[in-house]
Amino acid sequence: MRLGIDLGTTRTVVAVHDRGNFPVVGFTSPDGDVIDHYPTVTAEVGGKLVHGLDAEAAERDGAPSLRSWKRLLAHTRKDEPLVIGDVTVTPTELVTDFLLSLKRDLRTRSTLSSSFDDHIDAVVSVPANAHSTQRFTTLDAFRRAGYAVLSVINEPSAAGIEFAHRHKNALSSRREHVVVYDLGVFSPAPLFVTLGIVFLAQSNDRVLALWGSGFASFSVLAGVFVTAFYSFRMYFLVFHGAERYDQNPDAHHDDHHDDHHDDHGHGDGKPHESPWVVTVPLILLAIPSVFTGFYFVDDMLFGGWFGNAIKVLPANDVLHALKEEWHGPWEAIPHALGGAPIWLALAGIVSAWVFYIARPGFPAVVQSRFPVVYSILMNKYGFDAFNDWFFSGGARALGTKLWRVGDVRLIDGLMVNGTARTIGWFSTVTRLLQTGYVYTYAFTMIGGVFLAMTWWLFLRAP
Repeated sequence: MRLGIDLGTTRTVVAVHDRGNFPVVGFTSPDGDVIDHYPTVTAEVGGKLVHGLDAEAAERDGAPSLRSWKRLLAHTRKDEPLVIGDVTVTPTELVTDFLLSLKRDLRTRSTLSSSFDDHIDAVVSVPANAHSTQRFTTLDAFRRAGYAVLSVINEPSAAGIEFAHRHKNALSSRREHVVVYDLGVFSPAPLFVTLGIVFLAQSNDRVLALWGSGFASFSVLAGVFVTAFYSFRMYFLVFHGAERYDQNPDAHHDDHHDDHHDDHGHGDGKPHESPWVVTVPLILLAIPSVFTGFYFVDDMLFGGWFGNAIKVLPANDVLHALKEEWHGPWEAIPHALGGAPIWLALAGIVSAWVFYIARPGFPAVVQSRFPVVYSILMNKYGFDAFNDWFFSGGARALGTKLWRVGDVRLIDGLMVNGTARTIGWFSTVTRLLQTGYVYTYAFTMIGGVFLAMTWWLFLRAP
């Protein structure tokens, strides 16, 4: 029996080779429904591990469980213990036990039960960015569970093969290049067609090799430079160089308006140093903060200082992965000096100093030389203008329309004012009956008696 097995993060999917077709195998859930996947979840019941459909049912009953454990394979060693309830296993043992459970359920509760063969030849898919340890752990677990692994392929490659099998007509001499994306790891699998034969190009083994990742990496690094540049631009403009607080005409009121504010203690509005009651506490806080971060970073990151205030799922335990590479602040310093970000940040600081301290006239020169670039950057690529016109302007227009229709016409016009008009009209009619004469009230009482007798004699039900 030949199977294709995608050991997914949340779902494991099995396809069987059947006379040139590859139908997906269905599994019968405890509720009697047939589903097209096998849940990648493990739970602890009575000191033993259960997997798949049984684990999902046990999890609903409150049993301790572990989901998405496939992600742990990328961040743990194959012999590192994992704890699920009262059971401790290694990643290899966990995957092996899961695959044994998958084989049992293929035999007893799947659409293959009637034709199941204990000898399984399997083609296994792994993430495109899986490192060698993760691939070896997966392959070793399949072999321990009794599967004969014919091949291990990247998940985007599997998606490409499936596309070529299902959509043969989409590939021709006119359309020779098709890119199939596996959004799980977002790594492309290019297909090339030559002489009617479909070839699957070898997929990249790292996410950073994804097309367009070079631009993404450039954008992130450029953001380091730009952030440092603009942060220290603000610092230099505020605290160094010539005073600029009075160079903005919009920042001051008219002279006659200033006169009214002199008695509030603002004076002429010039900036001044903060009093010692503000400065001294800031200094006392700043000095120990440098040493506190340096000497207590290990305890803050890995020592449990925050207790249970921050809950991190095992599958998303980034600090655990960081701990494997972290060797203290003294080793982090030379490591940081060997990377581009810190030098780009320093370049941003130096550039800000040159532009606004050493050569303060240089920004005007750049503006005159590159007016188009300056205009684009000043207008933030037009995004703020579009946001103000479309989102903010649209929200204001919608709010105005709702105010005019809902508030003015419906609430004020119909409900409030309409109720008042109705009461006024009813009061006007009522006043015609309240003349103050006795004969009017007598006539009204006679009319009422007449109507009551008419109803009693003729209209009342027998």
